[in-house]
Amino acid sequence: MIDWSKIAPPGSDEDAAAARRRSEEALRALLAARLRAVHRPTGVHPTKLAEAMAGLELRDAEAFGEAVAEEDRGLGHFVGPLLDVAADQIAPKPYRALAAASLALLEAAEAAPVLGKLVLDPDLSSISARGLLMLRTDEAYRLLVQSLTKAEGWAKADVIGALLQVNDPELDELLLVEASRGVGPALPHIAYPVAARVGLDRALAGELGEPARAAGVDLFIELLEQEASGEASASRPPLLVGELVEAMLDGLGESHASFREVRAATLVLAMEESPSLEEDLQRMIGSVDIASEVAKAVESGRIAPALALTRTFRNLPAAAILFDELVANEKAEPQARGLALRIGAELGEPRAAGVVKAALEHPNETIRAAALDAARYLVQALGAPRLVEAVKRAFETRKPLLCRAALGLALDVPDPSLAAPIDSIRDVFDPADQASLKAVEAALALARSAGSTAN
Repeated sequence: MIDWSKIAPPGSDEDAAAARRRSEEALRALLAARLRAVHRPTGVHPTKLAEAMAGLELRDAEAFGEAVAEEDRGLGHFVGPLLDVAADQIAPKPYRALAAASLALLEAAEAAPVLGKLVLDPDLSSISARGLLMLRTDEAYRLLVQSLTKAEGWAKADVIGALLQVNDPELDELLLVEASRGVGPALPHIAYPVAARVGLDRALAGELGEPARAAGVDLFIELLEQEASGEASASRPPLLVGELVEAMLDGLGESHASFREVRAATLVLAMEESPSLEEDLQRMIGSVDIASEVAKAVESGRIAPALALTRTFRNLPAAAILFDELVANEKAEPQARGLALRIGAELGEPRAAGVVKAALEHPNETIRAAALDAARYLVQALGAPRLVEAVKRAFETRKPLLCRAALGLALDVPDPSLAAPIDSIRDVFDPADQASLKAVEAALALARSAGSTAN
């Protein structure tokens, strides 16, 4: 058992930092010298190996692994101690990463079970996923595929990235389906590689089965949003939107469209990318019960499409569903609750005014900011004097999020008493935040104008 309290913490090695700044070669030479010092003819003691790692960082993993492979020279002396470090849950993560990278470069088949566990950790998944591939054993491949359904977020994205390098057509359906589940903010980074590997048109046409078709629509939506927002990589070929829409309609056949197809269709129509198919898309959208599809989207955890559909189609029954499932649910994610509250206020959901009134002083900053934003649609219901006071109290917090939301509301309840409070929050925002600073000027001008009008 290694006593990690006696090992220098990650990032504390000034010699390694200086070597890294000079070159990778200098860093590898330093690490090689350390490893030679701890390597004995009989093997390597785990604590001595830990001392050789002392002070290194996560980004040193590749260089350390290469130094280990060169020093080991096929003897296998390092494998046991490396397994001890990689499997030690008390060990600092950078040191477990150093061990994982080394085991992969040594092609130590017995490391597969340990790497199969590390691959579920988003801090260690990139090195571990590549490591399992480098082992080139059936067990390592099996563990990597199995981890695809267990990993989440960036860890899952790393597993998908590794499996994209495997030339196995039988993986296509699994990769596509899993790319649309539990990836979260990593989706933009894997959507195009997965779509290109699988053939998005095949998936949309239903050639890989219904789960893959639905997942294909999800990826299509992500890629459309990237192109519409300008976030798509310049090196990426543009989508053949017309062909993909035809494939989506063919795959749908006589079945009823769901929130997925409606979301994709609204994006295509907004982008004006497929004018020859506009009638077909409009007909498909018109056949959908928006409220029912919003309910299904919320039930399946797809909150963003549910919010987007409700607002795009300004559907009051759908807004009521969002209110029940998100606004009234204290366990729901605060940002989603806030957006649902704003949409409810905008569309005239009868319960919105009461909730906004109470949330104007909510302890959660995100929800309070959402209430200030939603109040812009409820000035008549809540009364301008009440909202002016809410704006002042938000300014008093000097929190950028609340001040930014309050500035928006100040534009809808111009009042001369707001001039001084608005003027006092200029320094709340970063000088680079020009949008907020411009909002300060606009709100201040309106407040002063309201005073002149009153006089």
